[in-house]
Amino acid sequence: MKHTRQERQQQVNGDYHHPDSVEARVQAATMRSNIQINNILRNTTAGQKTSGRARQYDKLGNYNDAVADFNSLGVQNVQVSPNSTITGKLPDGRNVNVRNYSSGDSAPTLEIQHSNNEIIKIRYRYK
Repeated sequence: MKHTRQERQQQVNGDYHHPDSVEARVQAATMRSNIQINNILRNTTAGQKTSGRARQYDKLGNYNDAVADFNSLGVQNVQVSPNSTITGKLPDGRNVNVRNYSSGDSAPTLEIQHSNNEIIKIRYRYK
């Protein structure tokens, strides 16, 4: 019996372990993003503790380094706001932004927002 393209795609999407399933592609994108985030975090030190959901890190660098790290994440749907904040989404749907300031000081900041409301903020301290 021949199946239509739509029927075949439904079978693939229903099989989580099939490499072409939506779930498998999302999981692969998440794994790639996590590896790249961990590579960025490897050269950081623990930042100031917060009472909220954010984990802060300090990294030696400047705004150009923050933008380079942002670009290394494979961010999609990139937009620049009027205040020069650059925003986008990781391939797995998480929001990411980079800006030339932070709320507490003037440090450029790379911010990664996880779906569980966890936020990673990397503050770039000038070289």
